[in-house]
Amino acid sequence: MNNNLDILAIQTKKEELLAALNKIETDNGDLILFNNLECDFFLGGQTIRRSFDTAIYYDSQNGNNYLILLMKDGIVTPDEIRQYLEERSLKYHEVSFVKGLKSKMLDELNVDYPEEKQDKTIPEMWFAQEESKLKTALNDSIVRGHTTCDYYPMVEGIISFTYTSDYNRRPKRYGVDRLLISGVIAFEDKMILMINNGNDQRNLAPQQVQAVLDELGVAANIRINKKLRDIKPNSGKSREKKYG
Repeated sequence: MNNNLDILAIQTKKEELLAALNKIETDNGDLILFNNLECDFFLGGQTIRRSFDTAIYYDSQNGNNYLILLMKDGIVTPDEIRQYLEERSLKYHEVSFVKGLKSKMLDELNVDYPEEKQDKTIPEMWFAQEESKLKTALNDSIVRGHTTCDYYPMVEGIISFTYTSDYNRRPKRYGVDRLLISGVIAFEDKMILMINNGNDQRNLAPQQVQAVLDELGVAANIRINKKLRDIKPNSGKSREKKYG
């Protein structure tokens, strides 16, 4: 996929999806609907039970590029996406992977495969890479009255998207895409995950993130923890000089 993407994760607010889809102004370029993706989400050394099994990939070929992720068992179904696109006469391709092959593969390896359940206690997650996207996420919290956060520059993570296919009558996994995370900003209302996909000039260093926080008047407690278990929603307290 094109790495120059605006990544939007739809989890609890259907209106955010409609706003994102409204940005698709033309049927030029590539518009692909992926179904039944397998999502592995690791953050701060732990598995996160929030997966995204549907994705809309849009490359307009003019810089207006999006990757819209829909949470598994969330508020929007693929049928609603199809209906929206068809009502607007937008041409799209659909790639639907076979469900259940991953569990079959693990069964053959004698690996337990418990039923996946989404952890609804996890706060809403936003993704940001370049400065403008970070400011959008921060301003969304600011207008809700949240002006204090905890910033964890050393927490790393990865979200990988795969599918399993029968290859020679044996299930085999294939990669579709992945997002690398380097840094987490925790507010009361959300967690902002900083995307850092390799050698990309849009990646923000911790000093640049801190500069944006200062510019927008957000009081940030800098935490050097690397483990997710230490990350909690910010309590809204004023800035504290803490480094651990």
